[in-house]
Amino acid sequence: MRCKNIERLIIDASESDLSQEELRAIEDHVSSCAKCAHFQEELEGVLVCLRNSSRPVLPDELVEKTRELCFAEMESLRGAPQKSDRRIRNHSIPKLVWAAIASLILITGFLLLPLIRDLELEKTFSFPAVVVLFLIIQNAAMLFFTPVILRKFRSQNHHLGSA
Repeated sequence: MRCKNIERLIIDASESDLSQEELRAIEDHVSSCAKCAHFQEELEGVLVCLRNSSRPVLPDELVEKTRELCFAEMESLRGAPQKSDRRIRNHSIPKLVWAAIASLILITGFLLLPLIRDLELEKTFSFPAVVVLFLIIQNAAMLFFTPVILRKFRSQNHHLGSA
């Protein structure tokens, strides 16, 4: 086994029970690999220190104040819309973009109808049919990438609004 896998097994062994096969794999590897043996010793030392150290006790005053601040923050967030939501609504997608998307859909539909009628299994494509097919593929690609373009537009406006 590789050292990286053994290190994971060593960590897993400290947190949960491993199978006899996994334990044997660790023992075999550690007996021949000084690096992994050192890693296992270091981990065991850290775990011993953690077990022997006591948990810090926080003052009741600090716990109560933190709790109050958290509840106040949660209450303020419930009533108010998120800042990022407000920015996106304020900077909606321009009507020109929606018009371009709608025109691409219409053009694709109008160009597709005659092509479907011309399609037959044994018939070859004419030059106009190839051009129409190319335009359809181009429009389909544009429609496919529209969400990416819109997301980019929104993120640019989001950054402008936060600046």
